[in-house]
Amino acid sequence: MSTTLENLHTRLAYRLGEDSAPNDTNEKNRRTSFFNEAQRKIYGEHYWWFLATIASQSTVAGQEIYTTTSVRDIFEVRLNRKLVVPFPIEDALGTYNYPPLYYQYRSILNKWYLLGDELHILPVPDSTPSAISLSSVAQSGGIATATSAANHELQANDFVTIAGANQSDYNGTFRVTSVPTDTTFTFAVSSSATTPATGTITATWRNLVYRHWSTMTDLSSDSDITLIPDAFSDILVSYAYGRYGYIDDTRGNASDGFEEFNNILKDMRSEQNRRELYGKQQPSLSPEYHHD
Repeated sequence: MSTTLENLHTRLAYRLGEDSAPNDTNEKNRRTSFFNEAQRKIYGEHYWWFLATIASQSTVAGQEIYTTTSVRDIFEVRLNRKLVVPFPIEDALGTYNYPPLYYQYRSILNKWYLLGDELHILPVPDSTPSAISLSSVAQSGGIATATSAANHELQANDFVTIAGANQSDYNGTFRVTSVPTDTTFTFAVSSSATTPATGTITATWRNLVYRHWSTMTDLSSDSDITLIPDAFSDILVSYAYGRYGYIDDTRGNASDGFEEFNNILKDMRSEQNRRELYGKQQPSLSPEYHHD
């Protein structure tokens, strides 16, 4: 996904017979509001496949609540790489059996529930991952190799926070791409990052990982990127074209824009169904295909 707000403005301008996006701030803001209005209509309809993403944090010993960002709903939680089962919120917050039954909070299995933007983990995590000291970090072709003084105990696809590097490209959250040895691991960075990195560098395992559907974020700056896949991004332009025509009383343009919006939306629904149903087992159409 790489369609920016600037791209959308340019496409809409061409449809309106203009050479470029408007310079007038008020007019540009009006058109931006149309794009965001279209996003809200689309995002609110489904848990779309393109809104599924992954986030991670490091647990803190004795801390139950972890604040999430841009989370519409969570569909999987893993703690220390192990699956955490969802906890029905009516059981978590219900008072009908207060105080809570012992097994609800002291089960062998961890449980989770989401309340607003707060992810609750029960029983409360009892450990905080320790920072791993890195003796060197260097990149080649956009793949950084970190070397630790001791066994890092990381695995491929773990998430880590790198801190302390004097070069900002190496600091932040990264997904481990491979683990060649017990004292080395790799992750992706900018191929222009200065190598080797210098400083007192550490890596901390982000042992709480959750998959979720993202909430909508308004487009505001020209460089903002819509989460709608590039193949369907004209849906925002067509809606804005329709709204533009409706307000400016060019009803033919409005009808054309909204019709195109609905047609692209149908295509998106078909893709959503394909992703949800393709490859799923279906019952045989005739009884003779059943075998004991």
